[in-house]
Amino acid sequence: MGLHGRWWLVAIIAGVVLGPLDLFGQVNAPYPWAHLFNSPAVWAAAAFSYGQWVRRPRAAAVGAVIVLVVGVEAYYLADVLVRDADPANLTSSVAAAWLAAGVVAGLVFGTSGSWTAETSGWRAVSGRSALPAVLGAEAVHNLLRLTNEPADGRPDDLGQFAVLLCA
Repeated sequence: MGLHGRWWLVAIIAGVVLGPLDLFGQVNAPYPWAHLFNSPAVWAAAAFSYGQWVRRPRAAAVGAVIVLVVGVEAYYLADVLVRDADPANLTSSVAAAWLAAGVVAGLVFGTSGSWTAETSGWRAVSGRSALPAVLGAEAVHNLLRLTNEPADGRPDDLGQFAVLLCA
């Protein structure tokens, strides 16, 4: 049985890697790139990529949820182990909100990723447009936020804006 037959195991491993990698990038990358690591669009891209890999819609949706849910808890666990954060963060209301968002995003973007394997029809179009749409939406959100910040705000966020638009 190949890795595709063990899609659930790959999902768990991907989540275990995603959380600490996100925390590492958020803490160690220079600003504004550090902000990209914790971007909801990047997490959506992880679910989408997983769905593209699995290709079977049901396994893609469930597996992408696993990736994101395990990723959220792995993120908080890494924060506790590496940065001595409060262990209560693992079960906080913030973690619960991210877990809920992970379920929704996993279902949507995992399924969308699996639809990219289709050659025609509305699912193929929806699948191929989902990731660019979320990256573009986050870029626009960041640009709108920048326009409302004081002039001495963070002008280097335009780099993040450009990366999101070009991704």
